[in-house]
Amino acid sequence: AKILPIKQLSTYTQWDHYRTNPEYDIYLQSYLTIRYLIKKNDNEIINEILIQTQIKGDFDEGFKSATGMDINNLSGIY
Repeated sequence: AKILPIKQLSTYTQWDHYRTNPEYDIYLQSYLTIRYLIKKNDNEIINEILIQTQIKGDFDEGFKSATGMDINNLSGIY
């Protein structure tokens, strides 16, 4: 399966397009991304991403604040 930059899975339309495209396994990619984040940090990282996103008012900024990573550098890192 091909790997997508996470930014190409930002909207429902994008998600729906790639979900039905047999060249991509976006569910596996999402699972591996979450697993990587939890292993690198801990189980609370997902909650922290959500909290920081609410505080910052922007997912990319919240993600960076919680993880110290730029979301654009996340694809395929696992």
